[in-house]
Amino acid sequence: MATTGWFSLEGMARPLQYQASGAICHVMSRGEGGKDVFEGVEDREAWLEWLGQVCEKHGWRVHACVQMSNHYHLLLETPQPNLVVGMKWFVGVYCPRSAPSMSLGRASSGAPSARAA
Repeated sequence: MATTGWFSLEGMARPLQYQASGAICHVMSRGEGGKDVFEGVEDREAWLEWLGQVCEKHGWRVHACVQMSNHYHLLLETPQPNLVVGMKWFVGVYCPRSAPSMSLGRASSGAPSARAA
């Protein structure tokens, strides 16, 4: 059991996400239970359109993007500390509009690093 100071991390769903201005973040999300998150070309294209919308809305820059059948990876730069808010919007927009058989698991982001000068 992991402990930090006076409280236990046991039973916590996940650690808090680190956010910072100018952060470079690796974000990925898998289909629930290994299910596909993209059924075809139309799904992939719609997902890219929504990615463009969230990037425009939150000022993100995409440095790399990979779509696999059952998951995706993004390398994002967040000029403002708004990764969590933006991902909640993005996943909330994509999941309800995707095929009923598809369900994304939680998005996961690696610890971002400060942007290199």
